[in-house]
Order: sequence, then C-alpha cells, then structure tokens
Amino acid sequence: MTGPAAERQKLLAQMFRQVGEALVSNLNLRDLLGFLVDQAMESLEADVAIVRLLDRPGEHLEVEVARGAPEDMVRQVRFQPGEGLAGRLLLDGTPVRGANLQQDPRASQRTLARRLGWKSFVAVALHLHRQPIGVWFLFRKRRQPFTDDELSLLSALADYASLAVERSWLLHTIVREKHESETLLQASANGVLVVDGHGHVVTMNPALERLTGRSLREAWGQPCCDILGCEPARQAETPGIPVCPLKFGKTGKDRAFLEYEILTREGSSVPVEASYGLIRDEQGEVDRIIVVFRDLSHQKKLDRQRAEIIGNVSHELRTPLALIKGYATTLLSPTVSLNEREARRFLRNVSMAADRLGRMIDDLLWASRLDMDEVALRPKSFDLEHMVQQVLAWFQPHAQECHLVADLPTESLPIWADPERVEQVLVNLLTNAVKYSLPGSTITVRGQSLANPPRIVVHVSDEGTGIAAKHLPHLFDRFYRTEAGQEGVGLGLYICKRLVEAMGGEIWVVSEVGEGSTFSFTLPAESGSAAPVAS
Repeated sequence: MTGPAAERQKLLAQMFRQVGEALVSNLNLRDLLGFLVDQAMESLEADVAIVRLLDRPGEHLEVEVARGAPEDMVRQVRFQPGEGLAGRLLLDGTPVRGANLQQDPRASQRTLARRLGWKSFVAVALHLHRQPIGVWFLFRKRRQPFTDDELSLLSALADYASLAVERSWLLHTIVREKHESETLLQASANGVLVVDGHGHVVTMNPALERLTGRSLREAWGQPCCDILGCEPARQAETPGIPVCPLKFGKTGKDRAFLEYEILTREGSSVPVEASYGLIRDEQGEVDRIIVVFRDLSHQKKLDRQRAEIIGNVSHELRTPLALIKGYATTLLSPTVSLNEREARRFLRNVSMAADRLGRMIDDLLWASRLDMDEVALRPKSFDLEHMVQQVLAWFQPHAQECHLVADLPTESLPIWADPERVEQVLVNLLTNAVKYSLPGSTITVRGQSLANPPRIVVHVSDEGTGIAAKHLPHLFDRFYRTEAGQEGVGLGLYICKRLVEAMGGEIWVVSEVGEGSTFSFTLPAESGSAAPVAS
C-alpha cells in the first residue's frame, strides 16, 4: 500500500501508539479523555467534541470534556437516560450519524445546534462491562457526513475512553476504601495488629500502641510475639488455637477467638480478648494475619465489683433473715417457755429485722427503677416547714437515742417538687445521720431560701463521727460504703442523689472526721407557675 492510504495508516498506527502510552502513563481521567478527544478531532476533521458521562447516581449525563464549544453553555444542557439523542443513545448503545443536526427530528437541542452552527454529527456510547456509562459526540460545522471508516475509528477510540473511565473509577474506589480502612483502623477503640506471613509486624493502630506502650515505629518489622509477649512458653493456649498469630496461621483456620494476657512495655499483664483473621494470597498461602484485641481490664474490674456487690448484698440480706429465723424458731420450739415480756421482746426484734430487710429490698428496687428511668414524678407546690415537722415526728421513734430538731425560718418555704420523693430523701438522710451519730447527740434539719435562680436548700446536720476526705467524692456512688458503714447495701445516698437531680436540684456533703456531717440538697422554689421537672 502506497500513497495517501499508506500515509494515513502510518498516522493511525502512530496515534494508537500514543494513545496506549497515554493510558499507561497518565491516571487523570479528564486529561486522558481530553487527549483522546483531541486525537479524534484531528483524525476525523471534527470542529466540536463533547463527552458526557453518567453521574454516579445514574440520573443524568454530565459534560466531562467539551472542545470547540462554550463549555458553560453545553453544561447547562442536561439529559436523562432515554431523553433526547444523547439519552436514547445511552440506552440503545447503537452509534448514530446525521448530515444536519439542525434539522434532525431525533435531536431535542436543534435550536442550540443552529445557534452554534453544528451540522453533520456522529456519536457512540461508552460502555463499562456492557453497561452504558456515557456518550461521545463529534460535530462538523459543514454538511460533510461522517463515513463508516470514521465511525469505526471513533468506536475504537471510545473503547480506549471506556478503559480510561474504568481505571479511574477503580482507582477512586481503591483510594476511598483505603482511606476508609485507615480511618476505621485509627479510630477503633480496640487494638488492631497486622502481621505478615512470617509473623513480623506490618502495622498497628493507636489503640494497640496505648495498650502495649510501644509505638508502631519501634514495632514495625519486629516479631509480633516480641511485641505482645505471647510466647507459648509463658502463655496458656486454648486447645487447638495457638496464641502466637504465626502459629495460628498454620492451623488452617481462618478465624478464631480466645482470651489471654499480653505484656506491656512496663512488664504488666493486660487481659484481652483476641480475634484472629487470615488474608490469603492467590495460592492460598497466608499473606496477612489481622488480630483485634479488646481490653478486658474494665470488664474484669466490673466483674469483680459485681461479685463483691452480690456477696455484700447477700450477706446484708442474710443477717436480718437469720435474726427472724432464729427468733421464730425459738418462739415455735415446744421446749422453750417464755413469759409475755420476753415474747414481746422477741417479736419486737423480729419486727425490727423485718423492717430492716424491707428497707434493703426497697433500696434495691428503687435503684433498679432509677437506673432504668422508670420513676414517674408528680410535682406540685407544698410547704417545706410542714413536711419537715411531719417527717421528724414520724421518724423520732426510729432515733430514740438522738434529738431531732427543726431550724426553719418563720416565713413559708414553698417548693415545687414531688412531696413523696422529697420525704423519701429526708428519711434516707435522717437514717444515715442516726447511723453515725453518738447517743444523746442532736440531728438538725435546716431550710432557707436562695435566689438566682430561686430555690430552697435543705441541710441535715449531725454531730457524729464524720467522714474521711477520701470517701467524700464517692459517697453518692451506687453500692459505695465506707469502712465505718458496713451495714446496709450502700444505696441510700445514691437514691437521694438520683431523686434530687430528677426533681431539678443538687445534693452535696460537707464533713470532717470527728466533727459530724452536713448533707445538703436544693429543690426548685415554687414561683407561681409550674417549673419543668425531669422525670
């Protein structure tokens, strides 16, 4: 072949070689499409080229590259799949040609074509895995139809364009997933370790750095067992599941869970739950081992506290039960003869033990209801002075060795709260005061008004043994008991705090050893309108 045809074949071969080099060396989609469009316009003597790609939701064809036409103008024209010449081409996939776009009945933008002088045209669809992803139009400003050979050349270049789009989208997906994985790794509260098939550390996240006390910089490339201290010689292994990640990788299992302890830089042991996962290569060999560590220290501490609490509660419940059982057994014994005075003393002790048992059960039930937010408050306006007098009169028989005194102002102290719950708080605080007061001492209940915001403060003061400073921050914690307060289950002050806060107030304590204690709490003052109260 000689002459113009041979020269054209030479030029086409050179163009496709340049296209191949561009696909290999350039990863920018817009640059690659622009290069392909420029080659097509030069080879096919086109005046205008427009490449539209389907947006990722798949709702519209958006302009990706425009040559020879005002880009702002063509971007304003949008097509949905099936709409206009471009939209129908996207769905049909069959290339289209025409001699004059300005008069073609298939075109919906004939006015724009007349304004810009577009006449003959050719268009092909871009596909990705046989799914349409875009369209490519070429226009001439003269009535010179595109030939079959020119259509074939454009179709070939469109295949390269589809390849460029696929590679760009694939790269975007890989980068996004990589960033997502890195973000999850960095943000995870659990420690994550990645080792290679030889057991060397590839990466670890900040949570594992904090857990082990070792940084990724010093751990990278080191044997994982040197970092975690999981040598089988010092670790008890679960049957069939080695602790060492490398040995686990040779068991043939892809996933496993076990508990053991890892060693920190300081030499201390941290209980963890470890989950192992394998990543295999194309030959099925272990390429990466991912180990996720969950720190069990807090859970173990809670388990110990829970066991201690259950033990304490069981012991406290057993004490009044033992008293009731003992006295009842004595009263029922046919061999024991008691006079009326002794029998009444036994029954009084049984009643007191039953009351104590009932209070402990009530405290447990109230703590459970408060924890589950199942306490319904019924606030209303009432006078504090009247309630305090009623509570002290009722409580005096329970505090026979102490003097109960009310020190209240002469003016009214109107409160907006639930009166039953306020009474419960007062009784709990008085019970606590009596427990730590010496015989003959005085327990005083005081009240006063405060402003900004308007509220009433109540003080319950005793002259008892006082409380050591180390206990003060924890007094209102659930199940907390001081060394001197081993009686009871440690819920009274916790219930007081939760009830006072639910009614919109605060509670606190001031105490010194040997100087007694003052428990104080505030409640909203009644101001003529119902203030909101938490429930």
